[in-house]
Amino acid sequence: TTAGAQLGRAFQIQDDYLDLMATDPNWGKPIGGDLVQAKWAYLLLHTLEVAQGEDHAWFARIHAGGGLDPALVDEARTRMERLGVIDHVRSRILDDYASARTLIEAFEPTAGRDGLLALVGRMQRRLT
Repeated sequence: TTAGAQLGRAFQIQDDYLDLMATDPNWGKPIGGDLVQAKWAYLLLHTLEVAQGEDHAWFARIHAGGGLDPALVDEARTRMERLGVIDHVRSRILDDYASARTLIEAFEPTAGRDGLLALVGRMQRRLT
């Protein structure tokens, strides 16, 4: 795996995570928009992998029904938190950033390497 692949995956999964978990009013997108639009984002895919019974049926209806009613976004977040999805996704993002950082740190010390490390730091700070 390359540092670029690690960064790209972390960025995309983080974007999916922030779509549901962002608290900054300047986020710029409606919270839960991926679920409302029934996008196959990482959070929904992972939820469908781990959910069982009624929870699985509840989330499966999002895609089958063409999206989630915006009034149910908070319930989706609560269900995902209860299922451990939010913690898992956050850990996955941090692991990908850590892997990217390790790969980049192995490069020859240059301004380019330092710039990439700074980029990883900025991207990771968006998560907090």
